[in-house]
Amino acid sequence: MSASCGCGTRGDRAPLTAVAVYSFDVYDTCISRTFARPRDLFLALGEDLAGPGVATEAKAAFAHAVKRLRIQAEKRALRRARPVEGVGIDDVYQGLMIPRRFGFSKAEMMHRELALERDSVYPLEPTRQRILELRRAGARLIFISDMYLSASFLRELLREHGFWEDQDRIYVSGEIGLSKRSGNLFAHVLAAEAISAGELLHCGDDPIADVARPAAMGIQVQHFAAGRINRRERLFISRRPLFDSALSVVAGLCRKTRLITLSPTSEAEGPTSSVISGTIAPFLVAYVAWVLLNAKRLNFERLYFVARDGEILLTIARILAKRFGGPELRYLYGSRKAWLLPSICFNDPNWRDLVVTPGQGNSILDIFGRLEMDEVQTEMILSAYGQTPVAGGLPLTWRAARHFLGVMLENPISRRLLEAKVEEKRSLARRYFEQEGLRDGVSWALVDTGWGLNCQAALRRALGQSAAVDENDPFGFYIGLAKTHLSEKVAGRSFAMMPAAGSIFSRRRVIVENLFTPSTQATTVGYRYDGRRWAPVFGTETRGVEQLSYARTLKESVAIYAELAVENDRLWGAFETFRRTATIAAANFIQNPSADEARAFSSQQSIADLRHEEAFHKPLCRALDVRDVAAIVRTAVTGERRPDNTAPDWLEASCAISPPVVRAVVRTMLGIDRVINLARG
Repeated sequence: MSASCGCGTRGDRAPLTAVAVYSFDVYDTCISRTFARPRDLFLALGEDLAGPGVATEAKAAFAHAVKRLRIQAEKRALRRARPVEGVGIDDVYQGLMIPRRFGFSKAEMMHRELALERDSVYPLEPTRQRILELRRAGARLIFISDMYLSASFLRELLREHGFWEDQDRIYVSGEIGLSKRSGNLFAHVLAAEAISAGELLHCGDDPIADVARPAAMGIQVQHFAAGRINRRERLFISRRPLFDSALSVVAGLCRKTRLITLSPTSEAEGPTSSVISGTIAPFLVAYVAWVLLNAKRLNFERLYFVARDGEILLTIARILAKRFGGPELRYLYGSRKAWLLPSICFNDPNWRDLVVTPGQGNSILDIFGRLEMDEVQTEMILSAYGQTPVAGGLPLTWRAARHFLGVMLENPISRRLLEAKVEEKRSLARRYFEQEGLRDGVSWALVDTGWGLNCQAALRRALGQSAAVDENDPFGFYIGLAKTHLSEKVAGRSFAMMPAAGSIFSRRRVIVENLFTPSTQATTVGYRYDGRRWAPVFGTETRGVEQLSYARTLKESVAIYAELAVENDRLWGAFETFRRTATIAAANFIQNPSADEARAFSSQQSIADLRHEEAFHKPLCRALDVRDVAAIVRTAVTGERRPDNTAPDWLEASCAISPPVVRAVVRTMLGIDRVINLARG
């Protein structure tokens, strides 16, 4: 089985025999640990035995020493017991040799190990639901485990987590002396249960002990592959030099989140679920924790999470605040579109970058559309220049569009129209800002994804801040900034988790915005008074059902991860390690998605134009062809992205699903680009 125990298979494709007994593996099938791998529990055991007040490096060395002792003791016990194939925990500890300088006894160590085992275990809901279904159908259930823990200990764990009933039976290698991996424990079970091989259906996670070996004996099998650590989760425990139990917990919580979302009522499964729980969730939780810790350090009294990227970030912050406390948390409705007109200051040219943007359509009609000119106003201005609507729709170069915008501002007719529109929009926006407390004297900061600081600069202008930087200026917390981000003098102060501008997150910002922080809401286009308070006006939702469903699933799954993480002391005790590794894992996903992951996200759309209209949507990734390669080469050579360049924004994912020749060319160019960016710092 992959995600549930729904149907049986046999290695020889013979007709299935009627099932008399259903058997289940225990660990990573019925229950699992919050640690990624079984032996990581011994590392946590060593950290606990080291006690408080021990320096980090010394504690890590001590923990690894304890882990080695425990593993070696089990190996010695197995060697002594041959030809017996399994040993119990008492046998393991009998041969354990603890150096006197360690300062604890065998009894104390075993007691702590068993306590840690109990505390780290949680149930796997897909299997529990399947077992409940089988019980309702009157099925006969047993449990089989290759394990050193006693049957009574496992029985109590299964009972505590809703798997065990008094009529069930359990077979454990450590007590019987036979193992599943050899097949001998299965033979013992068949004899004890008085059934033939074909009458047993076994479910487990191990591809050899739970699938290949019993299938070779004629036993029906179901593979519960979901219980094993997957590719994305494994990244957290693959970097060995500073490895400690905290990273094992990070990966273990990724798995736990994924398995919770694999319950029968969830739609999250496959590559999408793996990326959400194993990459996006830990990265966003680490980022928000970084924001809260630094906001507290800098004595901010309030944080405003900016729509729409801030929606999921605020969800996380409200959960983490239970641990960190800190500033008041609020949501601020806004967008480039909602803040463009209120931010126009005719003696400050910086707002023009939101109207005429490199790489986007910059015809005269595009400019009018971004400035929210209606049809009558558009015709009036076009006629003043002797232009027809057809001519106004012709594409302009970025320089030609900037020139036209400058000329338009000098024309009395178009200038007056724009001034009236700006005054109206600014008045509405400022009333909303005042209602939300942006001017009440409290020290506050924005929280968003980041990049060019255009939104922060727009808010600064809309609030009427002076050109001089002062303590009342907006301050922003961001994931990262673009290399071309606005200066502090223009935008106000900012603090990015990625200290060097131009990280992979800013260069592939569209992926972050659409896969990491998509909102369940439509974009804010303005403000109105609803009779009670000032409220946002939303634009037409142009995303499809699949995109909105993804946004909802993401928000729910990330909240689950945050709830699991917030109470875990091991994770927060090594926060910088957690944050650094989560960042590496997120960058790895952006730069090295698998073909399955790329296909899973190919239905997601990106939209760069601030108008957020359906005409501007395009897929995040798709298979590339020769025309795309030509466009990519042209952009790399000239440094200018033309609006007719239809190549998708996520080139790394597009490569993964492109023909081999195209993939080789584009990956070479991406490699060169990566080297250049590293060289530039």
